[in-house]
This record gives sequence, structure tokens and C-alpha cells, in this order.
Amino acid sequence: MHGSAALLLTAFLLLPAKTGAQEVPFFEIGISLARVSAWQGSGVTSLKGSGGSVSELWEPYISFFLTPSLMLEPEFGFNLIDGELKRAHLGSKIGYLFAPDESGSLFGTLALKYAFQNLGYDLYNHDYELGVGLGYRWHFGEIFTIRMETDYRVIVNRPERTRLLFQLSLGGLIPKSK
Repeated sequence: MHGSAALLLTAFLLLPAKTGAQEVPFFEIGISLARVSAWQGSGVTSLKGSGGSVSELWEPYISFFLTPSLMLEPEFGFNLIDGELKRAHLGSKIGYLFAPDESGSLFGTLALKYAFQNLGYDLYNHDYELGVGLGYRWHFGEIFTIRMETDYRVIVNRPERTRLLFQLSLGGLIPKSK
């Protein structure tokens, strides 16, 4: 799995960025509105959909464009309960738009994330996630976007734990200032 992921990442980064008249946007910002995720592992499968809590109902995102095709999305978040840090995560997702000059484009992603969880009684989990994703992004007018994507993640230090996520997102492009 690790060798395959490294090979995919290398191929992904070597894909030529499409050049043309399109200006590189500075970033895209948006909200994932419809989210369904399925976790599996240790004999337990859980299915979550939008609406369980605010964090499950929507999730903001920001994508920085390095080229018209190449985007970088930081992933971060935390949960506080009664003022105590219970969970935190930090990671990054890199994506590649296959047809950035078109009104719709297939895209692929690779992700790496570190997660910390405070279980109480001085017990802690430290997890490392590796993921791949595939999606489609529609671009309307000058700034509006809609994304549909699926993401498969495995916790590297506990490979029996996996997640499959489907989501629908609305966003807007922020161009570079001239």
C-alpha cells in the first residue's frame, strides 16, 4: 500500500499542468454540505450522515491553486469538551484538475493527516491517515463551483480502520489581485 501511494503521488505531481488563457485563481473557498461517511474496523462499522452535529452538517474548505490544475487543501480541526482538548487533526490534501479550462473537470486527490485523540485517564491515540479521492468539479460563471467527491482513507498505524466519504460542496473562486 505504501509503495503504491508513493508511486501515485509521484505520477500525480509529474502530470503536466494545462497551460492556456485561464488565469490561476488564488484560492477556492466553500462548504461541504452533504456528507456521508462510513468507518469500518475492529469489527465495528459506523455510518454518519449530515445532521448529527454542526461538524457533521457542514465543513468549510479552502483550496490554494499552485497552477490552474494543482490545488492544495489544508485539513485541520479540533474538538473541545468542557474546555478540554479531546481531538485535533492536521493534514493536507493535494488535488489535480484534469481539465481546468473546461466548465467541468474530473479531479483526483491524495491526502495525509495526523490525528490526536485524548481518551481520558492519561490515554491518547495518535493516528496517521493516508487517502486517495476522486471527484468532479463544475465551474459556473466567473466564481461559483460545485464539487462532488469520494475519498477513501486508511489509518496507517491501524490498517483495519478505513473510511469512505461522499460529499457535495458549494464554493467560490477568489482571483489573484491584479
